[in-house]
Amino acid sequence: MVRTGVVVGAIAWLTMVSGRPAAACMPADGHRSAEVAFTNGEVVALAALMALGQEGQQYRIESVEDGPTVLVYRAHDETRAMVKLGGGPVLDGAVLWQSVLLVLPESMDSEAAKFDFAGALRTELQWLTAVGAVTGLDEQGIAAATSRLGAGWRYFTGQGTQDGMNCVLPGICYRCGGPGSFTVLPAASWDTGTAIEGDVGWAEVKASAGPQIHPFPCDCGSD
Repeated sequence: MVRTGVVVGAIAWLTMVSGRPAAACMPADGHRSAEVAFTNGEVVALAALMALGQEGQQYRIESVEDGPTVLVYRAHDETRAMVKLGGGPVLDGAVLWQSVLLVLPESMDSEAAKFDFAGALRTELQWLTAVGAVTGLDEQGIAAATSRLGAGWRYFTGQGTQDGMNCVLPGICYRCGGPGSFTVLPAASWDTGTAIEGDVGWAEVKASAGPQIHPFPCDCGSD
């Protein structure tokens, strides 16, 4: 769970230090990636997704030393693409924020410039909120997070703004490179029992992600 006080304290701390957090580097495949960082009190519940599938089939689990556990699955709109849920930077043992990251494989390099990252992440956020894997994010927040999102950008929900993927927080950016985010896709996609399909399914998604269920504000007027 991301706490606002932790994020605010991290902003103050990061503005004073000269060293760089490792998570603030642009990944090698940043031009094939886009991300939404949850900094407005949203909660990521990996167990909600784990209950829908089987590890090694619909999803994989990745653990990084001193970092949060990440769940990996194939994107709904483009099954060659990878979605990583739950990753985020760590400062003094505390996770600053968690995120949903979508990254294309190297084989899609020529398609990255025209890929609809905004639409693909909108699909994932609607699904994740519908199945309870992300709570505290309503339809307005999803629209704000994805309306202008493109390759190489990270949107911060609490600040209502986006910055480069080399930025650990808005305006706190570092000119360094990091390893690629794309790793190994799980064997299968979500089947019809776990994916949201058809008009009726999407109506349920929108209803379950509505503000009456998740009444958390999002400043959509911010850049």
